Amino acid sequence: MTNCPDLKAVNCDEPWHKHSDHGSVDRFTDPDVVSDAHMKSIDWSAITKDIERQVLDLAREIVGKYVDEASNDIKTFLENSKDSLERWSNLLAKGDLDRDEFQFLLKGQLDVAELHALKQAGLAKVKLDLFVKGVVKILTSVIASAAKGLV
Repeated sequence: MTNCPDLKAVNCDEPWHKHSDHGSVDRFTDPDVVSDAHMKSIDWSAITKDIERQVLDLAREIVGKYVDEASNDIKTFLENSKDSLERWSNLLAKGDLDRDEFQFLLKGQLDVAELHALKQAGLAKVKLDLFVKGVVKILTSVIASAAKGLV
C-alpha cells in the first residue's frame, strides 16, 4: 500500500491507480478503460448475413414481388448505418441502453433511411410499415443476442 495522490488516501490498494508523483490514473489498467478496450467486438459480417437472411424471409412474406427492392434497401441501410449500429450495440452490451431504447433508435434510423426502393416500387404504406416493424424486431433480436455474447 502506498500513498495515492488521486484519492488523497494514505493506504490506497486500488490496483488501477498509478502511484507516481503526479498520481494519474493508468489508462491500461483502469477497470473501466480495460473493459472497454478489451471488449470483444461483434462479428458484423455474420450479423449482416443473418439479418439479410431473416429480412429476405420477412420480405417474401410481406412484400411479395418486391423482395429484391427490400433486399437492396436493407443492404443499403446496414451499410449506411453500420457506425451507429456498432455504437448502439456496444452501449446495449454494456447496459447503457436497454432493449426498448435500442429499438427506438433503430426505428428512427430506419425512418431516416426511408427505404427508397420499396417506396419507388409502389409498396402500400400499410405493408411498408409492417415490413419496417418486422425489420426492427429482427435487428433487435439478432444484435441484442450478439451484444449479450460480448458481456
